[in-house]
Amino acid sequence: MGPHGGLLLGSARAAQAACRAAATPPLPSPVREASTEGSLAVYPMAAQSGPSSPIRCVVVHFYPGGLKGSAHPCELQFFGKRGKPVKKMRFIPAEKAHAIARKLQGTKGCTVSVI
Repeated sequence: MGPHGGLLLGSARAAQAACRAAATPPLPSPVREASTEGSLAVYPMAAQSGPSSPIRCVVVHFYPGGLKGSAHPCELQFFGKRGKPVKKMRFIPAEKAHAIARKLQGTKGCTVSVI
């Protein structure tokens, strides 16, 4: 073994380490930008909002004598899909419920609720 034997061994080890580093792919990042190659971009999730439901109920509280207060009881009346009073609470689409509530809004002696 000559003086250059150790040098070759050291450069071979350096070459192997460089080859291993090039062969190991980098760890994926949590956020990737979209490229022009058509890959999908990965973005962090948005904050969750409150619960939402596509169905609602329309309730009208009628106050006899027009007095609102805890001493005076109120009568409840529920409305269905066609905007007509029904006996039991009915679930209807939210858009329809808000349309019925807008129609009943401003009626004397009552309060309209969309639940």
